[in-house]
Amino acid sequence: EEPADNECSDQVASTDEAVQTKIDANALSDADQQSVNQLLDEADALCTEGKFQEATAKLTTINGMINKK
Repeated sequence: EEPADNECSDQVASTDEAVQTKIDANALSDADQQSVNQLLDEADALCTEGKFQEATAKLTTINGMINKK
């Protein structure tokens, strides 16, 4: 695996953990949970395809969504 791919996957994993923490704390609405989970799936797929900038952009969007609460 390319180092960038590992880094990308690590970012997805850490964002996923942050999302789960918010969900566990009931800090996200059902609609937000669905949106965030869809973005996470997309970011993960982009990592796999080597589209790291696009994946990072999605992760930035997710972090914005979960931290605005």
